[in-house]
Amino acid sequence: MSHLDKPLTVALTATRGKRKNFTVQPLPDVAPQRDWLTELTNAGDDLASIGALGQAATQAGAPADVVQQIRERFQQVKAGAADGPQ
Repeated sequence: MSHLDKPLTVALTATRGKRKNFTVQPLPDVAPQRDWLTELTNAGDDLASIGALGQAATQAGAPADVVQQIRERFQQVKAGAADGPQ
């Protein structure tokens, strides 16, 4: 359960007239979520960084729409790099 500092043991009725101790463990702290789109913006036009970000997002199970945006940006930068400097 959330908001528990330590394990909590309480006596609950197991069968008629019999009580047993049950221990509830606190939930582990959840790591903060990565902000994939901010990282995508920070990657700029660096194709390697965008590719690595896409792989990390896929492996971490990021939402499909976020992974799609990273892929689209990767393709845009790749197409721009293929055109060469102007």
